[in-house]
Amino acid sequence: MTWFEKLCEFAGLEQPIREPTPVSGGLLHRMFRLDTTSGTYAVKLLNPEIMARPDAMDNYRRAEELETLLEKQGLPLLTALTVAGQKMMRLDEGQYAYLFPWYEGRIIRGAAVTARHAAAVGTALAGIHAAAQRERKTTPEPLIVDWDALLPACPRLLPQRDLLLSLTDRSNEAQRRLPAEETVCHNDLDTKNVLWQGEDFRVIDLETLDWGCPAAELLETALYWSGIEEHRIDTARFDAFVGAYRAAGGKLPRDWAALLDSDQGRLGWLAWVLKQGDAAQAEDTMARILCAEAFRAHLLQL
Repeated sequence: MTWFEKLCEFAGLEQPIREPTPVSGGLLHRMFRLDTTSGTYAVKLLNPEIMARPDAMDNYRRAEELETLLEKQGLPLLTALTVAGQKMMRLDEGQYAYLFPWYEGRIIRGAAVTARHAAAVGTALAGIHAAAQRERKTTPEPLIVDWDALLPACPRLLPQRDLLLSLTDRSNEAQRRLPAEETVCHNDLDTKNVLWQGEDFRVIDLETLDWGCPAAELLETALYWSGIEEHRIDTARFDAFVGAYRAAGGKLPRDWAALLDSDQGRLGWLAWVLKQGDAAQAEDTMARILCAEAFRAHLLQL
């Protein structure tokens, strides 16, 4: 019996009417379209190597709890179906899966993203953040990077040494100035994780849900939807995103500069790709860091 046949049996579905077809887009896991006589579904086969990590199951269970909470808010999310009281299904030793209703959408990237798209996602993010709040329970860990040891892996970044040292110091100092409030956060709400059907859309990949700083996620997500991946930030799209977030009840930060400085994601990623010797990825990440830094003047006017 195949994994898909086991899944159909477990979920009480009719058997597949054709061979499941792979769906592009999954980076860590495998996605398939599953057609049965009872309907069409998306299946996410979780990467066994990731699921074997000691903290993986706890992370997924926490995300599932938050996903269940968000389901009650009527937000445009594509959530996993609950089968026999659970979302994650065990198909075999080390092989787990999620089952979703099929949504015929497409990803919009680059120049195809408009201020309208940015505003729609800004509204959705406000809804996610509004679902639950709590006081921050942990103290941010400082970012420690030996740039002098890493930068020789990409000689073209050597002129950025002093800037990277400064950004790392600023990041650690700014982390202490972040708001103490935490909310539900998506943590990966970039363009690849939204499917569009004209004006309609669904936010996907909710396995990254966790508690986090809403202001930091607001800035990071607004930058994504404004074009930082293409190394050019469209201020109209950024303002549309932030304006829609505020109109939907989202709380805007008081200190945009602290948020920009506190970002450790791009710095941490740059350090990681340099350790892997990936010069092309390192240059792309550095371009995004410089793009965000150049956007500081606009942030300070908000």
